Amino acid sequence: MSFERLRDDAGGAFEEVKAVGATWVVCPWIPHGDAFTRDDTLKAAEAFNRFGTAAADAGLRFAYHCHGYEFIPSTEGTLFDTSARATDPARVMFQIDVFHALFGGAEPSALIKKYSGRVPSLHLKDLKKGVPVKAGTAIGPPEADVPVGTGQVDMLSVLRAAVPAGTSLYYVEDESADPWGHIPQSLRYLESFKR
Repeated sequence: MSFERLRDDAGGAFEEVKAVGATWVVCPWIPHGDAFTRDDTLKAAEAFNRFGTAAADAGLRFAYHCHGYEFIPSTEGTLFDTSARATDPARVMFQIDVFHALFGGAEPSALIKKYSGRVPSLHLKDLKKGVPVKAGTAIGPPEADVPVGTGQVDMLSVLRAAVPAGTSLYYVEDESADPWGHIPQSLRYLESFKR
């Protein structure tokens, strides 16, 4: 659910979520200018606390989905860390997109471990080997998206970190030009996972 929709019409957004039988409201993007700033982070964190409280009052749970622009240096470590520190851990959870976290300069498994208990879900997606990683990068081109387990993301470490962190929802996301070819490969890889 978009940040703007939650800001302007949280009640209507929650009704839509409930109408399809969902129990989670996930915000996938924080509106910002050319550069994502500490001020953007703190304003969003304040809004996320409101969204999380309102969602709980409506019988729902709230999470923020990272996209990579949050992983630039900040007083607390990165702007993602700033957001985590400024939000209520009981009301604001995180959906880690492992592709975007890595592409944006974070180590996905370390991020999951650091925020254990606040990462109920993951977007499992893999970054093609050889594609450069740069702190703060938000959007990868479709050709950078490869089947899970074949790219740069240390997927074994991600999955081994996620289980003890309490992650229970795993979404295979494929934004490549060939999702119908990639998704079966991704599923075969995940089916072979052993703790």
